[in-house]
Amino acid sequence: MSHSKFFRIYPDGPPGVGLGPISVMDQSNIVEGEGKEIGTIDYIDPSKQLTVGIWESTPCTEFIPSYPCDEFCYIITGGITVTDEHGYSEHFGPGQGFMVLRGLKCHYKMTGVTRKYSIMFENKMTTA
Repeated sequence: MSHSKFFRIYPDGPPGVGLGPISVMDQSNIVEGEGKEIGTIDYIDPSKQLTVGIWESTPCTEFIPSYPCDEFCYIITGGITVTDEHGYSEHFGPGQGFMVLRGLKCHYKMTGVTRKYSIMFENKMTTA
């Protein structure tokens, strides 16, 4: 990672390093497929609330009882179909971005090997 106030995020991971093992999915929630993951974390802010990186998975479907963060996704390859608890479904493919809000109960299906840019925000502030 650069020491600059701006830097490039490579879709194939940092040059000479590439993408490596990463664990984002709860493997016990995989309902179809394998869900083998690789990726890179390119930035974590000092408060550890904002994470930016690249994530890839083999085809699978994960049931997510409560999405753990707010996440912006931009599909590089493959596709993701998100289906909420009411049956509403949307598919997103290469060149498309979407937002998932914390707390969403959904099925998250990767169609084909799927790679995305990911920007996750996990609000760690508590209210009294």
